Amino acid sequence: GSKHVVKSGIGRYVSKEEALKLIQQLQEKGAVHQIFHEQENVSHPEIAICNCCWDCCGLLGSYNRGILPLHLKSYYEAQISDESLCQGCGTCEERCPVQAIVVQDDRSHVNAAKCIGCGQCELQCPEDAI
Repeated sequence: GSKHVVKSGIGRYVSKEEALKLIQQLQEKGAVHQIFHEQENVSHPEIAICNCCWDCCGLLGSYNRGILPLHLKSYYEAQISDESLCQGCGTCEERCPVQAIVVQDDRSHVNAAKCIGCGQCELQCPEDAI
């Protein structure tokens, strides 16, 4: 895919260092990173990374609209580590791409069954409560 994009003039090759810097910048802006593997098998080599915007991504958007399930491998699950740190500001609720966090009674609550482990809540929380 990358060869086609570069050949078409709508993309360019980047160094590993530049790619890592872009990934960090996109994560800070709210992108959810998804790694793709050959034949969609996680035991096969990685072939692509997508830096998905949750509001327009076909995969995350379809999940949020109830159109299709997500089958993701994640080692992270959001948890409020110290409830006394949570000020109920709603930042985590706003930035959660799958609406797994809600603020009720001035505290954030995580629905673990909906959490996809993207880490945006932890990254964006101004109180380091997650």
